[in-house]
Amino acid sequence: MGYYFKIICELCSPLCGNAPRLDALIVSELIFKQKLCKAGEKLSKGDHISKFKIPSVPLYSEQYNDIPLYHVSDPICFINFEFREDFCCHIEPELYYFLAENERRSISSVSGEYKDTRLPLRLKNINKVVWFCRGTKDSVLEILQNNIFSIGSMRKQGFGVISSWKAEDVDEDYSFYAEKKDEKVLMKTLPKSFVDKENIIGYSIQYGACSPPYWHPGRFMNVAVPV
Repeated sequence: MGYYFKIICELCSPLCGNAPRLDALIVSELIFKQKLCKAGEKLSKGDHISKFKIPSVPLYSEQYNDIPLYHVSDPICFINFEFREDFCCHIEPELYYFLAENERRSISSVSGEYKDTRLPLRLKNINKVVWFCRGTKDSVLEILQNNIFSIGSMRKQGFGVISSWKAEDVDEDYSFYAEKKDEKVLMKTLPKSFVDKENIIGYSIQYGACSPPYWHPGRFMNVAVPV
């Protein structure tokens, strides 16, 4: 089964943006698999957080001030190098002549669907991303292998393509913190008050979320982020 384990995501194309939090990936996927959200229905920032229906997740969690804290570390990866690439969208005028005369029409390249676009992208060359977890290894791996095929931003454009998902057992629980020379080093974004109580080191203080949905203001608080 695997109580303490690490998930390894191997990539075969550059990652656009940042590596995602694993609990957010799993929760988002399970919401639709368990039909907790109807087609076209989405939780907005203006909705109360109580409307968010939490699915059954194969990760161990504990409640802290009515917030579920899933035992999975923030993504860990080594960036080989970063580079910029421009994503362009442009219709060549010469292509119009390939259309039949009765299909030709005027379009606007200034706005709308056919607007000329040049978007600079920040890309990262990364071999793999690792998360340390506590939970049911086989169930987590099955969800990822069967449903998640790319990560990051601009996935439809071919970035962040996954070549394989792997899971390996580990001896200790590194999902929240790792003990090093009698000190606890933070491994996951957690509430600042929780970190103070546990005497954890190695973090910066920010204002954000530590549990899905990470983007909702109802989850925002002072959090400790690993550095």
